[in-house]
Amino acid sequence: MFISTQNIGTYDTIHLRINYEEQGYTQQQILDKIEDAKPHGEPPEYYTGWIHYTSDRIRKSKLYVGNEKEVGWYVVVGDKNLAIKGSITKNMFGTNLVSATLGQMQDYIQDFSFHLGLNLLQAKIERVDTSVNFSMEKDPSAYIPFLGEQDHFWTSLQPSSKYWNSNSTSHTKLVYDKIKERSAKREYVPTTLSNLNVLRPENRYNTNATIGRIINIEKPIVHDVFTDDNYLHMVTKLQTEMDNIPLQNNLEVNFTNIRTPLKAQQGLLAFLIDAVGEDKLTEYHRRLKDESEMGGQKYDRKKHYLFRKGIKQILEEHRADNSYTDEWKHRIDHIEVVK
Repeated sequence: MFISTQNIGTYDTIHLRINYEEQGYTQQQILDKIEDAKPHGEPPEYYTGWIHYTSDRIRKSKLYVGNEKEVGWYVVVGDKNLAIKGSITKNMFGTNLVSATLGQMQDYIQDFSFHLGLNLLQAKIERVDTSVNFSMEKDPSAYIPFLGEQDHFWTSLQPSSKYWNSNSTSHTKLVYDKIKERSAKREYVPTTLSNLNVLRPENRYNTNATIGRIINIEKPIVHDVFTDDNYLHMVTKLQTEMDNIPLQNNLEVNFTNIRTPLKAQQGLLAFLIDAVGEDKLTEYHRRLKDESEMGGQKYDRKKHYLFRKGIKQILEEHRADNSYTDEWKHRIDHIEVVK
């Protein structure tokens, strides 16, 4: 178990579905297994919470609904299939503010399979979340405005979170203030972490087909995402997907404090330069210089020098605090994988 400040990438929420008839069980036998697996008194090792289950075809008197705030797996028993959903780290440690190693999760899945009497490694995997907890220098909410829009994703911005959802909703990325989220849900927060600025990036693959495309396996099962190579690949994808989020315009122009038309023009010019890109302007000057040397229009060094110097001054005057984006990039670049 690793505390959040160590930047360890890990799995969190998983959804799986298994055909229990293929393993030789009836629906009633599965219900009995779930009833037996619910902890009584001291929970077994690697198992810290309740199992919840429900089904439209089960008599109401047979329905067990525990406290939804408790740690546990949400289980749905159908005619042929058993669906299990929940956070593997929460069920292992009581909180997902810590990270598990691959070996610990492999042991947990095997132990959970033993208690249910089902081989969960052969279950169809329908969702996998990969996440990491960053202990930041400043309030986590202050970093979120610097994370921009991304092509092929639609975004949802909240005061302490931002979501990027693919157009097909099969892939979701989000970044949020983890302590605020846990506190709002009245969930357990370790005292050693309660005063930290925990920013949490998550990468969610929401369908079996999407997971299969990422690890290059058709119709993947639970076993496939818990191999060494595929686990490393999935955590690396978390790093890649977060790195792919463009950083927002980091310019600040406060027009309420501008008193002259020239300053207003410079503020608007700063936004235009940022939109075009400083690299494009550098390329433009290099091209003019090259064309001049090849006999094209004369390159006036003094005028272009003054133009570039003016642009630099405008950007420096309106440039926002880069410490937010710099720290974000540093954290992303140093996500670790522990097997």
